[in-house]
Amino acid sequence: MDRGKIKNWILLVLLLLDLALGALLLAGAAEQASYRKLGEESLFEVLRQRGLTPGEALELPESSPGSWHLERSLQAEETLASRLLGAVTAQNQGGNIYTYTGENGSASFRGTGEFEIQFTDPLEPGGNPRRLVLQTLESLGLDAREEDLSVRDTAEGEVYTALCRWQEALVWNCRVRFTFTEAGLAWISGQRLFDTAGEETAGAYSANTAVLCFLDSEYAGMAGTLEAILPGYTMSVPMSGSCTLQPVWVLQTDAGYFQVNAVTGRTERLAE
Repeated sequence: MDRGKIKNWILLVLLLLDLALGALLLAGAAEQASYRKLGEESLFEVLRQRGLTPGEALELPESSPGSWHLERSLQAEETLASRLLGAVTAQNQGGNIYTYTGENGSASFRGTGEFEIQFTDPLEPGGNPRRLVLQTLESLGLDAREEDLSVRDTAEGEVYTALCRWQEALVWNCRVRFTFTEAGLAWISGQRLFDTAGEETAGAYSANTAVLCFLDSEYAGMAGTLEAILPGYTMSVPMSGSCTLQPVWVLQTDAGYFQVNAVTGRTERLAE
């Protein structure tokens, strides 16, 4: 199918979706479900026309995530470090890098959100390293679920990697690594979200529009099945001590994961 026909399909689907959304405002609950189904079926037909099969469990999320702006707080940062290291002494290393030294180790936090924590006496996992990882993340003010954890063996030891969340949605480039030696949890490193938040008012593409952006991208021909559409965020640090969480839609396909920026429509492939 040539690009002209593709764009015509996209315009048709967007029109149908707009009509369905407009009707939702005027309809009752039963009619709302019917109009929503109409928009979904129209989108699925476009997928099939492009050779992309909707998965049996595929659902289209109804709401779009919002944008957030987060700021670093040195006071909050010191409190987080003391939860793991005991009473700490803070030192400004310059370049917006602060170190915190306590009786159980040391920590280094950067204005980019990157950090490392090294324990003098490794924390014993008590037979359940996954639970220790989740508890430690909570102490650091970060949120993750057990299904967000992956594990691999390295020369240094067993490493658990947590993909963090914000407002229950995954932040796809915010990962924290936990290195376990035979003695226990010895080292933590990764990217953290900052401490104080303010929501930004920015229009975001719906899941439906994100799918259409994917279909119009260079990656459209790679996938044969669209299995899920997941809301989330990508973190960027425009200036030291400040970060932005921009909403994204992640398309899970049989060819891997593809991310569509919900503000710009830019599509890229995510590394496994």
